[in-house]
Amino acid sequence: MPGEPGGLWRTYESHVTRILFRPIVGGITRLVSYPTRRENGTRREMLPFLRKAIIFLALLVLLLLFPAVFVFMSPGLFLIHGATEHLFPKDDLLRRTGNTVILSFAFWVFSYWLTMLIPLSLTRLFYLTNIVFSFWFASTLHRPRPKVALWDRGNAVLLSLFLFVCAVRFIPLFDRITGSVGDMTQHLYMARLITIHNTYSDSYLPLLPFRHFGEYPLGFHTLAALLSQLTSFPLYRVTTFLSSAIYVLIHLGLYQLLTRHFPKILSLAVSSVVLLLSHYPQFLNQWGSSPTALSACFLFFAYDYLSAKQAPASASFVEDTGIALVLAGGLLSHLIPPIGFLFYFPTHALIQCARGREQATALLRNHWRVVLLSASFITPFLLNFDFSVFARSAPAITVHHTDSFAKVFDSPHLAAPRVVIETLGFLAVFAFLLGPTMVLLLSGSALYCVLRRMQGSDSARTHVAEFGGALGIFCVLLILVRLQLTPFSHLLQTERIHYLLLIPASLVLAVFCHTVLPKIHLHVVAALLLCFSGLVAWNVFDHRERHFESHYGTFKHLRDAGLGSLLAYGFDKANASVTEWDLRAFEWVRRFVEKDAIFLTNYGDGGGLIASIGERQIWAPHGMEIWHGAELRQWQSTNRPTHVYIGRIPNPRYPTEFTREELRKQPEKYRLIYDVEQCSVFKIEDGRSRGSALGTGHPRATTSASTA
Repeated sequence: MPGEPGGLWRTYESHVTRILFRPIVGGITRLVSYPTRRENGTRREMLPFLRKAIIFLALLVLLLLFPAVFVFMSPGLFLIHGATEHLFPKDDLLRRTGNTVILSFAFWVFSYWLTMLIPLSLTRLFYLTNIVFSFWFASTLHRPRPKVALWDRGNAVLLSLFLFVCAVRFIPLFDRITGSVGDMTQHLYMARLITIHNTYSDSYLPLLPFRHFGEYPLGFHTLAALLSQLTSFPLYRVTTFLSSAIYVLIHLGLYQLLTRHFPKILSLAVSSVVLLLSHYPQFLNQWGSSPTALSACFLFFAYDYLSAKQAPASASFVEDTGIALVLAGGLLSHLIPPIGFLFYFPTHALIQCARGREQATALLRNHWRVVLLSASFITPFLLNFDFSVFARSAPAITVHHTDSFAKVFDSPHLAAPRVVIETLGFLAVFAFLLGPTMVLLLSGSALYCVLRRMQGSDSARTHVAEFGGALGIFCVLLILVRLQLTPFSHLLQTERIHYLLLIPASLVLAVFCHTVLPKIHLHVVAALLLCFSGLVAWNVFDHRERHFESHYGTFKHLRDAGLGSLLAYGFDKANASVTEWDLRAFEWVRRFVEKDAIFLTNYGDGGGLIASIGERQIWAPHGMEIWHGAELRQWQSTNRPTHVYIGRIPNPRYPTEFTREELRKQPEKYRLIYDVEQCSVFKIEDGRSRGSALGTGHPRATTSASTA
């Protein structure tokens, strides 16, 4: 792999080091150095024990002052310190950062299920394990540290591109408060349960009236709960931050995999193009399916680690444990993306094995321990899991698939033989997942690899073969779910299992760019970038006129090529319409409304957040009609709603069941007890609810009262 030039960057680095850092480091070294022992007769050597003690105490101080930092750095930083460069590269700041964070996340995802086996709270387990990891790290720090170059020109370009990726991926953190519709409301009250109990819980009480808690993997919820408990930020903001950070990690996972074959700058550029243009997984952020994105993130890194382990080289038990944690993290975050992994990665492994018998032997020898360790990590979750949920969820998911496919395959405007319709339908689904612009780029790159590179490049042939195999798997899975040929066909959710298709797609696109771009004149490249910038600028103004609504149902190529998917990811608020005034209303509910109150809410105006922020039960919690349908109906038959909440911004994308005007027309049944900035709480006064609005002790809040 070609290196990047140095030049003035290294000169600048040497001056900064000589002027600023060397006197400080030298002074500290002299304070803790042994006065008689010298290295080569010239330099003092620090006492090993004293040096380790200082490092250990420094880590403890950091843990006490900034504990949330350890969610991102521990135990990942400590695990990769003694690992091999082959599996966990340490000469690159971006790869080292990605490996550190993903290994740390994987461990804390698993830690929730440890509290099921160990009688410790989640936060106490966090502090105890970090003390152990800090001691282990300090005691083994005698190993040589890798040199990570930061100041050369190539790394400056690389870091600049990475900062751009971070900037666009964190747009939702500054543009919206939190997801307030559908999936994110469900994830918030599940994360709130973890913060309330601070350990393993076997029921949804007190937020929801369901006996079993754990039919859904709790990786995202555990990370959010930990960060919320270790910082002063509210849980709903932590989930927004974590959702954005996950997409940055997906970039780093794909970047690391590409750097095993291509230069670093090209790898980051290709991973950015692929992930910013493709519809999925970034469309997940609009409707709040962050656990799915987290699962895909774990699986991207696991794909890279397991691919690297196919080389005939041995790995230590610690390294295998780290890889197994990441692989298990995929299942402990969401059930569906690992199903895609079970199809896509074996296809990749078989194509690699076709290169020689040595590869096949290494595959079996190097992976068995990882598979066993990963199985042991997911065992506590499986022991708690209610497998009947698969059968209960099948009808609803099957109906959803049938409706979605009917829109694609049963078009009345297309008169053609059924074979042609089915073929066009498959292409439409493929374009819907990746985006039409990405499909065009990928088609051109694959065609180039086939016609120009197949003769002289073994790596190009392998990448094209992997992409062909991935396309075959895509077609097979789509046929299975389209025709419902297996009992588990409903689990093959098209928008959730095909993210790993982006890996071979990225490899093919990287082959094309690595070969063609050096042959293009710099002025041509600059002109293309200028045209692209103009297209993006036009697209921003176009999306502003449409209030950044998602182009989910339209395939207008200019919008798609102008980063339309990214703009929808960052600015579409159809599923995030909750306002600060709604949050104040939820806080009022938490303080003044009876703890046994039950709220009726509209689906799209943020009322679903009452369960997690207001900590009161809601009549129709999202997702529970699938997981706990019978329990929900039984509970609804024996209880009655006591309040109605109407949010500030009605959502036109979803039906509005309750309106402020309609309820005010029935004062004998609905008594207004809170009305501030168009956020309203009504008490149901039909003689069947418990108590009256004035007899429960909560004050009446109105706009005039709030401004006094």
